[in-house]
Amino acid sequence: MLLFWGFPSSNTKFCEPQVAIGAFENCIQLCINDTFCIIAFGNDSSCTLCDIYFASKITQSNSTSNVQTAIKVDSQLQCPKNITTNQYSYTNGYNNYKVIYSEPIWTISYDKNCIDETFRMFPRPAGAFCLTVPPPTGINYINSSASCKASGSGMEIAGMQSEKEFNYVLKTAKVNVGFDPSLKYKSVWLTGKMRSACQTRPIPDGCTGLNAFEGFPYQDNFDVYKLAPGYPHISTNVTSRCLQLLLAQTENGYEGMIYDALCDWICDGQSPAVICVSTFTCGGLAF
Repeated sequence: MLLFWGFPSSNTKFCEPQVAIGAFENCIQLCINDTFCIIAFGNDSSCTLCDIYFASKITQSNSTSNVQTAIKVDSQLQCPKNITTNQYSYTNGYNNYKVIYSEPIWTISYDKNCIDETFRMFPRPAGAFCLTVPPPTGINYINSSASCKASGSGMEIAGMQSEKEFNYVLKTAKVNVGFDPSLKYKSVWLTGKMRSACQTRPIPDGCTGLNAFEGFPYQDNFDVYKLAPGYPHISTNVTSRCLQLLLAQTENGYEGMIYDALCDWICDGQSPAVICVSTFTCGGLAF
C-alpha cells in the first residue's frame, strides 16, 4: 500500500464508510482483504473504503489534516528514493490502473472508459463494466433492448453482479422514475429471460428460482437477487418472460425484489394497473 497524509478530492459518493474499527491500520487491512477495494482513507476514528473506479484523485496534505490515504499498488522491489516521482501501478486480473503524482494531486488513471458520464463503472471478473439506468421510457423489454443497444457497441440489458451495483441501480432508478401515487410498484427491466424448456407442464427439474432463466452476460453472481413471493411465474404461455426489479410506490413490501413479467408487457394488465415498467438497466464491458 502507498500511504501518505491526504484525502480524496474527486467524487467519493460511491465509497463506503465503515463502522468504527480503531486504529487506521485496521482500516487498511480491511481494504487489503477486499478484492476490489483500492483506497482506504480516514484516521483512528474513521474509515472509508473505495473500490476500483470509485475515486480518481487524492490531494496530498500533511498531518494537520488528520486524514491518511492508503492506495493499493503492486509490490515494489525496493522503497523508492523519491515516493512522489516513482511510477506506480496495480494489476488485478482485468481491473488495473496507474498512479502518478503532480503536486499536490495523486491521480489514479484507469485503462478503461465508458461511453459517457451517464454510465458508472464497476469491477467484474471479466473486467471494468459500465452500467446505467436511463430516464423513464415506459417501454417493453424488446424496445428497451433496442434502445440500450443503440447507445453504443456491446451495450445490452444488464443485471447486477454485486451489492454495490444493486444499490446503484435501485437508488438511480428511484431518483429517475419518481413517484406515482396510482401504482403500487414501478419496475426496471433486467437481463434474464425464462428458458423455453421451463415453460411447460409438468415443470421440469432445474426450473426453480433463477435457474429458470438464462442470458446473463458477464455476470456470475446473484447474491442480491431476492425473488418476490410466488416467483418465478412458470407459465405455458409461448410469450417469453423477463426479469424486473421492483421499486416501491404506494406499497413497499417487495421493494428491491425481483420478479418476472411478459417481455412485451408495459403494465400488468389489471384495471387499474398496479405495476408498470418505467425503465431498464443498460451495460457492457468498458473499452
